[in-house]
Amino acid sequence: MFLQAFLELDSSDGTSVSGGMKNSVKPSNKPEPQTEPTLTMFRNMDAVSRAATLRNYIDMIQSLDTLSRNDCLWLFALCVAVDTPLNSETCASLRSLLRKCATILATKSEMDGEVAMLNILIAISGRFFGQYDNH
Repeated sequence: MFLQAFLELDSSDGTSVSGGMKNSVKPSNKPEPQTEPTLTMFRNMDAVSRAATLRNYIDMIQSLDTLSRNDCLWLFALCVAVDTPLNSETCASLRSLLRKCATILATKSEMDGEVAMLNILIAISGRFFGQYDNH
């Protein structure tokens, strides 16, 4: 649904809006609610800002032992919003995301919501963006 809405809005006008996000977006282990990604946030960013935000978010989650629902929402949304083809830095970040998700997944002993989200992120970064190494 987010992807379809983004694509429809993105193609509705030819103008590119640059500027980036006004609010700082950081993953956290805090139990309090955080801002969820919105279409407006991504529409107010240019392609370079979206890719940089994805890389920064992936860098920030590297120290976490688990990914919250909000972390996964941001990662899903940023992956949808990033323009292709990807540059080498963004590809490296997505490989890092793939490894992080696989590491967290390896610690799981039962199927839960986080397992499903991790599997989706692995599919996105590994298969969709071609960062899966089958060696």
